[in-house]
Order: sequence, then structure tokens, then C-alpha cells
Amino acid sequence: ATYSLPTARRGLHHVGPLTTTVEDPFGLARRSRRDEQILSVIVLPRTWHLSTMPAAPGDEPEHGTHALTSASTVDEEFAALRDYVPGDDVRRIHWRTTARRGAPVVRQFDVPWQRRTTVLLDLRAGIDEAAFERAVSAAASVVQLVSRRDELVRLVTTSGADSGFVPAAEQLDELLDRLAVVTVDPPRRDRPQPLLGMLSQLGGAGTGRLVTCTAGLHPADVAGMGAATRGLGLHVVVATGPAAPQVHGTGTVQGHRDGEGAPAATWEHAVRSASPRERTAP
Repeated sequence: ATYSLPTARRGLHHVGPLTTTVEDPFGLARRSRRDEQILSVIVLPRTWHLSTMPAAPGDEPEHGTHALTSASTVDEEFAALRDYVPGDDVRRIHWRTTARRGAPVVRQFDVPWQRRTTVLLDLRAGIDEAAFERAVSAAASVVQLVSRRDELVRLVTTSGADSGFVPAAEQLDELLDRLAVVTVDPPRRDRPQPLLGMLSQLGGAGTGRLVTCTAGLHPADVAGMGAATRGLGLHVVVATGPAAPQVHGTGTVQGHRDGEGAPAATWEHAVRSASPRERTAP
């Protein structure tokens, strides 16, 4: 027995339950058996191999916080000396300073920061289905790009779903599973402009890199996008719908992917034009 699954289309597919029937050649006897087990098969979104994304000017990787570890590694950097507290690793004691002060002092190390990238996926209704699928693929491709560089990623949608910053390499499978089952979000009266609302929220959280993947940009989106993302060091807009209006703003670079050109080439052309000043690309 075989099943035919639509593996060319992303999503969550269920296999089962299974009913088998055995019948003799004359149709005189028949036996049936039903297996109630249901298996789930996830078809991931199609992805493209993208080139490296440039760093954002004014990146704030730790958002004003410092993570300390109990034992230093070769990748950690010496930060300062501080008084010993119970529980500190004795291998960190700085003996010369301890002897001079008469009290134990330990070396403090900071973990090197990892660049953070936020991926925003537009789930608004009224968008061409093919363009929407390209937007999902663009978001999945950026997540894969960040995972190859062992950076942190945050996956956000206009419906309000938020993964928070997680290690992209470790959470890649889970993030791709999320993108495999996303659907278009119906309009809501309490959120008339979900894209601008989410951009304002993300843009006011500090500097960093934001990639917005959308299948359709409206004039209102373009008019307010620059102001909403003013605090970001780099904002990449991937528009996958036809005739996407041009987005202008400091720190903004746009790539237009309408299904005709090569997606990797479109991405590379867009990010190549990124600079600390105003960045736009056709």
C-alpha cells in the first residue's frame, strides 16, 4: 500500500488511519482491518542559498547586558577584576592582586557577542498565493543563512507570533517547522495596519538587523516604513509580489523577487548596496 502526498507544497500532512481489505478471487469472503495510527509529515518551505548579510552599523548585540560564565574559554575576552564571591571558579583567582589587596579577586570574562537578526514575515490577507509562498521561502532562507554563521535569530510574524532570540543553528529545525505551517492571517479590526505596527515595535527596540519578507506592499506601508524602522542599523525588505513600490529610508535596502529572476542574485544585489548611509536597490 502506498500513499500519495503533496510534497511539492509545504505544510503539515497527516497519514492515516489505514484500512486494509483482503478478498478472495470469487468475492465470497472478505476481511477488513483498520489501523487508527496517524502519522504527521512536515513539508518544509523551499529555500535558496543566500550570500552573507552585512553587519548593521551600531549593532547592540547584548542590549546593555553582560553574560558571565563560570569558566573561561579561548573565545572569551578579559573584561575586569572583581571581588570573589562564593561559587566562583578558583581558577579565575588573580593571585597577584589577591596578595596585594589581602582579599581574593577573580578575573571576569565576557562572552563574545553574536549578531542578532530579526526576520519579520508578513501574513496579511489579500495577497497573491504564489507571492506569499515566495515570502515564506525568503524568510526560511534568511533563517538558514543566519544558522550557517552561528548567530542569533528572532522569527516574528504580523499575527503576533514571536520566537524570541534563539541560536539559529540549534533551533533551525524548529523554526523551519514553524514556517512550514504558517497561513495567511485574516484582517482584524484591532490591528488595521499589522505590518507597520510590528515594524514600529521592532524598530523601537534598539539597533540591529531586520529582514522583512512581504508579498505585498501598500502605499501606506511605504509611507510609514522609514519612520517605523529609524532605530535599526540595517533593514532589508524582500518584496515578492508584482510591482512592489520602492521603499526609501535611512538604513533600508530593498530586494524585489517576483518569481522571474534568480532569488540568490536578487538578494546579493540588494545587500551589496548596503552602507551606513541611505541604501536602496531596485
